[in-house]
Amino acid sequence: MQIFQKPANKVGGEFSFDGDKSISHRLVLISVLLRYEICLSNLSRCEDVKTSLKAVQKLGVRVREIGDFTYLDGSEVKEHSTDSEPIELYCGNSGTTARLLCGILACLKGNYILTGDESLSKRPMERVAQPLRRMGVDITCSNNDCFPVIIKSTGKTKSIIFENITNSAQVKSAVELASLALCKGEPPTQIIETNPGRDHTARLLKQINLKQPVIKSFTIPGDPSSAAYFAGAAALFNNSSVNLKNILLNKSRIGFYEILQKMGAEVEIISNNSTYEPYGDIVVKGKKLRGITITGDQIPTMIDEVVLLGIIMSFADGISEVSGARELRVKESDRIAALIIGLKQLNIICEEREDGFVIKGQNILNGSLKSNENILLKCFNDHRLCMSFAILALKSSNGLLISDSECVNISFPGYFERLKNFILE
Repeated sequence: MQIFQKPANKVGGEFSFDGDKSISHRLVLISVLLRYEICLSNLSRCEDVKTSLKAVQKLGVRVREIGDFTYLDGSEVKEHSTDSEPIELYCGNSGTTARLLCGILACLKGNYILTGDESLSKRPMERVAQPLRRMGVDITCSNNDCFPVIIKSTGKTKSIIFENITNSAQVKSAVELASLALCKGEPPTQIIETNPGRDHTARLLKQINLKQPVIKSFTIPGDPSSAAYFAGAAALFNNSSVNLKNILLNKSRIGFYEILQKMGAEVEIISNNSTYEPYGDIVVKGKKLRGITITGDQIPTMIDEVVLLGIIMSFADGISEVSGARELRVKESDRIAALIIGLKQLNIICEEREDGFVIKGQNILNGSLKSNENILLKCFNDHRLCMSFAILALKSSNGLLISDSECVNISFPGYFERLKNFILE
C-alpha cells in the first residue's frame, strides 16, 4: 500500500510512546523459563512483539490481557523429547523473536523448528547458531544458513568465551539466555565486545529469579527508537520543538539524540527515575544543523536510527559521513543501498560505501526540497526506511509517495496518524 505524506513548515507537541520494543521482546520471551506469573505494563503493541507473544503461547505460556496490563505465566511450560514431532514456531518478520528464541530453546528440552516470512527467511541465522553449537546445542540452519532453523535441545548448555564480532545485540542476548541452562560446575560464559551494544538482557536477568519471583511487575519505558522520528523532525525545523515523555534513557540506546545535539539541535534529557532501566523525558528543539562524521564505535547505540540520520544529514550544513555500519545490509532490507537509492531520486548528493555512506547536505531548513507527488520512494517492505522517508517528505515542497506503508506496523502501529497530529503548519 502506498501513502502520500504531505510536507510541513512547523511540527511539535508532547508525546508518549508504547514500551520499548527490545525490552518488550525480552520480557515476553523470558516468560517461557519462569515458573510464576509476571505483569507487564506499557508492553509494545507492534506486530513483532505480537509475534513473540504467539510463540511463547505455543510453548505453553498463559497470556492474559487486562486493560493496560499483560500477564504472562510460564508455570505450565513443558519439556519434550528430542525425538518427538518438532514444534513449529513462526517468527514472522521479527529477527529479535527468532534469534532470542534460539537462546530460550537452548534451555528447554525438546525438538523445535523456527520459520519466518519471506523477508526474515533471507536474514542470516548462522551467526547465532555458531556460538550455540559451541555451547552444545544441536542447531541446524537451512537454505544458505538461513531459515528454517531446527533445534534439538537437551535443555543443558556449557560455557564458552564468545567474541561478538558482529556487535549484534540479538546474538549476544541469545548466548546470555542459553547460559541460563549451564550444566552444574560450568564456569560463567564470557562475552567479549569491541563496541558494547544493548544490555537489556543482562539488566533483566539481574532482576529475575528463574525459580522464585524477585520482581513480579515491570513498567516498560517508551521506545527511544520510535520517538526518534519525532525528535529528528523537530530538529529539521528551526521553529519547532517536541517533548518526548517517559522515554528509555539507557546509554546503549540514546546515541541518536547525542548525535542530534552534536549536529546543532537543542536537546535536553531529563532523567526521571531508574528502576531496572533508566527513563525520563527528552526535549528537542530545531536549530541550524551541521554535518557530522559517525564511526563504527558509535553505531551500536543508534543502529535503528542510522537511516533516519541519513535523512537529517541531507539538510545539514556540509558533508556528513557514516562508516562501520555494515550490519545495516542484513536488516529487513539492505538499508544502506535503499537509503541512497531514495536520496538520489530526490537529487540529494550522496555516495554509497561498503559499510556506510556520504551525504552532502542541502543547507535548506524551510521545506523547499524540490519534489512532486509523482515521486515514489521504495521502502522494500522495511519499516525503518518507510518511517524515515516520511520525515524526508515533511521537508519536500509538495509531499512524496511512499511504498509499503503498512510495514510500519512491524514496529509502530499508528505511526502515520501520529505524524499527522505532529504537523502544526
